Amino acid sequence: PAALAVDPGTTVVWEWTGRGGGHNVVSEPNSDFEFESERAREAGFRFERTFEEEGLAAYVCTPHRAQSMYAAVIVG
Repeated sequence: PAALAVDPGTTVVWEWTGRGGGHNVVSEPNSDFEFESERAREAGFRFERTFEEEGLAAYVCTPHRAQSMYAAVIVG
């Protein structure tokens, strides 16, 4: 989803489908959190991040930035 609201302490899991080439998850400069997954293509690859505090986790798939593949997790 383009935006997801969660409570503090929630672990968010991104799971790759294997479609659309290589993807990653990288926090944006305006994000309250810093995180970065490796770039992966294979189905089933997973990246997890636990958000302990309230804030905005804005992120992008850097290989697909031009296609507007970005979103946010709103914590709190």
